[in-house]
Amino acid sequence: GMTRILCETPVMLSDACLPLWGRLLAALVLFFTAPQDDSVPNEEEEIEIDELPGYSVAFSQLNFASRTEEMDALPQFGDPREHLVVSLHNLMKQHPGILPPVIQNTLEPAIVESLAQLFREKVHPTTAFLV
Repeated sequence: GMTRILCETPVMLSDACLPLWGRLLAALVLFFTAPQDDSVPNEEEEIEIDELPGYSVAFSQLNFASRTEEMDALPQFGDPREHLVVSLHNLMKQHPGILPPVIQNTLEPAIVESLAQLFREKVHPTTAFLV
């Protein structure tokens, strides 16, 4: 949804919205490139299902527990990282010269580098990102 707001909403390219556009892009890049937290919560924080009053394991059955295939909520978009950089690349082609200064002036250098790395991975490894 945020990628579509960034890349498909014409008002986002107005002078008043360009600083917001850059901050929104930075948030998306950070979201996509930040390491995922795979830690397991402490045992103290976990709720023991067997200890809940009125809960019967024999009665409770998950509706989709027997399914082994993974369900994708938005299959039309595939990889959201690829969707972001392809949409951004198309927007930059439609409006040449507008976005590179916004990206360079709004985003921190580390975020620009992360975005460039995503661009190289998902769009084309030899195409210049900020043209």
